[in-house]
Amino acid sequence: MGAPFELSKSAMRSLTEELIETKTAPPPWMGDKIRRDALLERLDAVLSKRLVLIHAPAGYGKTSLLSQWRDHHTKTSARIAWLTLDEDDSDPKRLVQYLWFATTELEGTRNSAQTTDTPPDLPARTMLSAIVNRLNRIEWPVILIFDDLHRAEGTSVGDILKSLVRLAPRNCHFIIASRDWPDLN
Repeated sequence: MGAPFELSKSAMRSLTEELIETKTAPPPWMGDKIRRDALLERLDAVLSKRLVLIHAPAGYGKTSLLSQWRDHHTKTSARIAWLTLDEDDSDPKRLVQYLWFATTELEGTRNSAQTTDTPPDLPARTMLSAIVNRLNRIEWPVILIFDDLHRAEGTSVGDILKSLVRLAPRNCHFIIASRDWPDLN
C-alpha cells in the first residue's frame, strides 16, 4: 500500500465547505440541563465497554446526557468525537465523510495545513479504512459519539458502523444514542 494521500489546502477546503461543522459537536445551547448523576456515572463505564447504546423516546434527554458527559470528560486524556446524524447520512459516502471530518479533531488537525486526508471522492469502504488507520495512530482512549442514529438508519449505515466497531483498534469505544434499536447485531 502506498503512502497516505495528502490533500491540498484547496481540496481540504472544498471538502469542509460542503460539510456542516456543527454536526460534529453537541448543540451549543441545551436550555436548563437536568443533571443525571446516576446516568453520568453509568456512562463513565464506556471505557470498559466497546459499545454503549442509549435508547429512549424523543425528549428523554439523550443528547443532553451525552453533552454533559462529554463536557465533563474534555479535560481527561480520552479523545472524544461527536457526530449528530440526519437523513442525509443514510448515504454511506456522506456518512464516512462526516466521520472523517469528526475524527480530524482527535488528532488536533482540523483547520491545519498538515492534515493528511483522504479525498472525498473515494468509495465509502476505502474512506472507512482510512478512518480506522487514523484511529489506530491515536495512543489515548477514543470515544466516538453517534447522536440521533435513528435518523440515518439503513442497511448501508448499519454495515458501515458494524465494520467500524469491528475494525477499530482496542482503544476505541462507541456511544450510540437513538430512538430506535439500531441493526448492529
